[in-house]
Amino acid sequence: RSELSDDQLFKIADQQIEKVEMFLLPGLTEVFEGNKSEKVGKRLIGALLTKPERLNNISEQNLAQLLKDFPSTVQEMAVPLKEMLRKQHADRLAHLQKMEQQLKGGDVGEGRKLFYGKATCSLCHSVGSEGGRFGPDLTNIGEIRSVHDILEAVVYPSASFAREYETSRIITKTGSYTGVIKEQLPDAVVIEVGPVPGIRIPTSEITSIEPQSLSLMPPGLDQQLAPSEMADLTAFLQALPYRLDRMIEAREKK
Repeated sequence: RSELSDDQLFKIADQQIEKVEMFLLPGLTEVFEGNKSEKVGKRLIGALLTKPERLNNISEQNLAQLLKDFPSTVQEMAVPLKEMLRKQHADRLAHLQKMEQQLKGGDVGEGRKLFYGKATCSLCHSVGSEGGRFGPDLTNIGEIRSVHDILEAVVYPSASFAREYETSRIITKTGSYTGVIKEQLPDAVVIEVGPVPGIRIPTSEITSIEPQSLSLMPPGLDQQLAPSEMADLTAFLQALPYRLDRMIEAREKK
């Protein structure tokens, strides 16, 4: 949250960009926003180009915002990076279509276990009265979203946002916070940055509020689960809320 010197930014570009966790990469690159140094910009682009496969969590909009204050020479150097992101979008669509074809025979019960266990979805999302409240309530997800939409939301969470769960960046006189705005009061804004109590920021300290195109839900869940597990998890989400209701009724009758 501090204003870093060019030398400090050089160190981040050279030592951190290529090894930081993918879901933290967009937040790390935010420290370069507003910088106008050609050398810093080129060092940043060079670092991002080193391992382009790690850019899954950075959108074209993110990149445009990141580079907007750098000189034209940096913008020109970034052209291959922009092309990679466009290709990445096309590859994502092909990947989702291929995954859809593999999601056959998923088990709702096993998917429920994954939701509340290994996949850790319930830390942020609720189904009925169970689960967290940081992310959108998924109780009715199966009747309002298609299979493709559900799969895209799981694999590429930044592709779309549920209303009232958009990510915002609040910039204050002394720092910044990126999260989901939960309350806007006359004298303060409450922002949540994860499944923990929100942060209350006095309006007198806020200099700007900027919408972000990045979801706080980390991508790549499909890489942590086996194809059969993805099929089970998707089957559970597709079944909501009807089969869930029947499961609860059956359990109560027992």
